[in-house]
Amino acid sequence: MHSMGFRGSHFTSHSRLSIAGVLSAVLSFSPGLFFTGCTTSHAPPELRIHLVNDPVSLDPTLVEDGGAFKVVANTMQGLVGYDGAGKLQNQLAESAEISRDGLQYTFVLKAGARWTDGKPVLAQDFVTSIQRALKPGSRSRLAGLLSPIRGAEEFHAGRSQELGVHADPSDPKKLVIQLGRKATYFLQALALPLALPLRADILSQNQDQWPETGPSTGFYRLASHRRDQELVFEKNIWAPASAPARVIMTIVQDESTAASLFDQGKIDVLSRISALDQDRYRKSGLLHTDPLSATYFLSFNLGKPPFNQRDFRRAVAGALDRKELTHLLGSGETPARSWIPVGIEGYQPFEDPRPLFKDAFVKIRGQLQKKPMAPVAAAFDTSSRNSLVMEKIQHDLLQVLGLRLSLSNQDWKSYLGVLFTDPAPLYRFGWLAPFLDPAFHLHAFVTGDPFNLSKWSNPVYDELNRRIEAAEPGPERDELLRRAQKIVVEDEAIVIPLYHYVQNTAVSARVQGFRINPVGVVRFEDLSLRTAP
Repeated sequence: MHSMGFRGSHFTSHSRLSIAGVLSAVLSFSPGLFFTGCTTSHAPPELRIHLVNDPVSLDPTLVEDGGAFKVVANTMQGLVGYDGAGKLQNQLAESAEISRDGLQYTFVLKAGARWTDGKPVLAQDFVTSIQRALKPGSRSRLAGLLSPIRGAEEFHAGRSQELGVHADPSDPKKLVIQLGRKATYFLQALALPLALPLRADILSQNQDQWPETGPSTGFYRLASHRRDQELVFEKNIWAPASAPARVIMTIVQDESTAASLFDQGKIDVLSRISALDQDRYRKSGLLHTDPLSATYFLSFNLGKPPFNQRDFRRAVAGALDRKELTHLLGSGETPARSWIPVGIEGYQPFEDPRPLFKDAFVKIRGQLQKKPMAPVAAAFDTSSRNSLVMEKIQHDLLQVLGLRLSLSNQDWKSYLGVLFTDPAPLYRFGWLAPFLDPAFHLHAFVTGDPFNLSKWSNPVYDELNRRIEAAEPGPERDELLRRAQKIVVEDEAIVIPLYHYVQNTAVSARVQGFRINPVGVVRFEDLSLRTAP
């Protein structure tokens, strides 16, 4: 979850899951289940957390989906990371110093920082991970976030072996990162999994693959992983004594099934909830509603008609009632005019954007009234919420604009494969910020970015992103952000933001200390379990 690929080059990976994987979240009706919401005498002693989808990859270099972020944030610590409240803080770094010109970052690691097999965490472990993410042929679609590092583009292209990341020869605990250009988001980018430490000896023993149950640096280690069923974590010795000894993430895609397990006390933290179930959990005092830095949106394949025409894209943007849609969903989301989500610099409060597109709307509606078109393909990943959203859009575009859609859906992994190869003319997606800077959202439309699924290119927009990267927060950066968003949301309508997410979580009464941060992570070490009476 961002210049997730260098300008004009691509990190290829045909089966990797986007950070937006967590954002395929869907609500469904959970019929007639009797609510208990607390543990019974048969409840297991460990903490059980609901996970909607199995992570595609837990290799830190390749992590890019929300589920994997939830896992890796608990098994690995890096230089810095977000705590349970969403505050960026030092993790394995004892100190972090940034030069006045913003081009050199110096970290000193904690003296006692160790891997679970007892080996010390060294600065070279971070050099190994960053080199692996940036090397020629890297499959990391997030690696472009490290492109400000001096020599990164040449290193990735294989033109040079020089990269501005090195361990201090006189101190194995000191790491120095030199940038070729200023990037005010860079410290936050170091919280991403691709910047976590990796050991060269472990990679060498495993054909350059990072084993899921390999040594860890976090408060927990992954003990076992049964695909599409569960992940089991065991507490490391340096974790707080109050934290659960074992955590099991139970993978359940169906909302009704997950709610039933929660009601039976077999899941303690429920992360996908229907609107109706939210009401009963709220009345029982078990519902937590928290912000999530994410946007649900529509976008287009510019290589396919009719959305290769700007007016058609803008007409769709002018036909959709965002407030009506969020009211239909009924689960607390806020309608969006802004691509950048709530809580991140550059966010724009909602005002109905439809008047901005009136010219294109009137023009295209007139064309379609005179000469109706064959249905246009519109794709989404299978879920009850996505079905509800897309059927509403299908209805509105026909009734209001006269544009007919032919809906098709696929399971999440298949859907991702199509999106990154040959997306439908119109498709839905979700975008979660893995760090709290607008660069991640805006870079998704930079020329050559691996997540630029529309294959759109605009040199003015690209230059604005370069300037936003280097600008300090403040009025100047705010204006650059406004201009960049205006291009993609209003002028060109490359993306149609529909709503901003919230996180609705049901938490059993036996769980204490629950909190979830704006990037969607529950930190296991924050939690404790109330002893059953």
